Amino acid sequence: MKYFLATCLLLLTGCFHYTWSDSHPPNVDKPDWTPTQIARGTDGINSWACTDVDVNSSLVWIECKFHNNWPAIARNSVATSCIRVRFFDEQSDKLVVESRKVCSSPLRAGEESTNYAAFIKKDRLTLRKCGEMLNMCVMLAGNDNP
Repeated sequence: MKYFLATCLLLLTGCFHYTWSDSHPPNVDKPDWTPTQIARGTDGINSWACTDVDVNSSLVWIECKFHNNWPAIARNSVATSCIRVRFFDEQSDKLVVESRKVCSSPLRAGEESTNYAAFIKKDRLTLRKCGEMLNMCVMLAGNDNP
């Protein structure tokens, strides 16, 4: 009798689990945004690539990855690069908006770092000129060392 009850409890637990997982599938986070623009550049020492990783009605979030390209013999030298992310109207080539200064951390030869630019509030409203998907503008990331 003990084994019969134990078997029934296991079967009921398994059925409950199956029913629960069928009627409530696990939440899968799907990104609402697929990056569409990449801006690359270099100052001869560090290179960078900036990508629009999130765009919604209140935010444009740009991720910039920096990489020090110096040869290994310069391993003890350290370099920092600063850039600004800018959006230009594709038709008129006029500046729409630019970010704050975005700098890498001090990088030795071969090292990498990441920093971010965010367009919020007034700057995000200004970017509406570029269309909801930013498809009417071109993004550039240019050198802005102090």
